[in-house]
Amino acid sequence: MKPVREKTALLLLNMQNDFIRDDGAMARGNRHLPAARSLTERLIRTTQIVQNLPEHSIISCEFTLIADKDNHPVFPDLIKRTFPFLGRGDFHVGRTGHQLIKELQPADYSVGTIAYSAFYRTHLDWLLKRLGIRNLLITGVPTDTAVMSTVRDAQINNYKTTVLTDGCAAFDPMQHTEAVRSLRHLCPLLTCAEYAEEVSAGVRV
Repeated sequence: MKPVREKTALLLLNMQNDFIRDDGAMARGNRHLPAARSLTERLIRTTQIVQNLPEHSIISCEFTLIADKDNHPVFPDLIKRTFPFLGRGDFHVGRTGHQLIKELQPADYSVGTIAYSAFYRTHLDWLLKRLGIRNLLITGVPTDTAVMSTVRDAQINNYKTTVLTDGCAAFDPMQHTEAVRSLRHLCPLLTCAEYAEEVSAGVRV
């Protein structure tokens, strides 16, 4: 297999305290990621691999709720309908909940997002072009919303995408499974272990 020598970015979608931690905003709304610990452990290993590869970057894409002068969130309608329990201080810049989980810090870059796709009205495309990156490894949560939407927009913008399927998770395991099934028609899929094997074998450099 021909080695992949293009500049690559590992995208960490929504790997934030408010999504992942037991005391985060999602958990307070009774939305728990069933495999958060194992997901984190796999992504720790994956980020360590990427950090040691030349021409690779790690970009944390962090969901952000914009606050008004009284610190109340200004909701996009879709987000408000999907997560009606979110409130004051949740996913707010500067709060601990908004931050990338400490196990994956520091990322090389961070991008604030306001919707499911990390490309929607953000500077992600601008940043990737400035870095000369055309190849994306996509991970994070939730698989059925953020990952799916980001993959579709990445392809519209002519990026080559690979999803690390066990580097993603959803609040409902069945939704994760269905999303992965749909992703098979969109882009290459690997597990984190398979990606590590490709790097070890020199397929990805």
